[in-house]
Amino acid sequence: MNLLLDTCSFLWASNQPEKLTTLSLGLISAPENSIFLSSACVWELCVKNRMGKLDLPRPPREFVQWATNELRLLPLPLSLEAAALEAGLPVHHRDQFDRMLVCQALHHGLTILTPDRLIRRYGISCVW
Repeated sequence: MNLLLDTCSFLWASNQPEKLTTLSLGLISAPENSIFLSSACVWELCVKNRMGKLDLPRPPREFVQWATNELRLLPLPLSLEAAALEAGLPVHHRDQFDRMLVCQALHHGLTILTPDRLIRRYGISCVW
């Protein structure tokens, strides 16, 4: 399975795995799955950290590098093609970072690992 972590799933997987469901933990740890981390998630956690809304155990850049290695995550940059899908998305949700993830999932055919019910309203493949 090809999975795209949303920001809270990434943070929980790397820092507080007890907050994940048993299914989510199993999917992340299964060697046959490809787990992607979006540049949008990294951007979001850096913004929140700088604003004092998110504490991380290390500076953001170090944290992301460490967690990417620990969880064997694959980087997923935001392409022009994926970004352009924003124009056709319904407005179920005003969180621009989550909307970027939805566009990436649509463009790349990924399943988003998320507890966020609003993301599910886009009709994309989600699991939690």
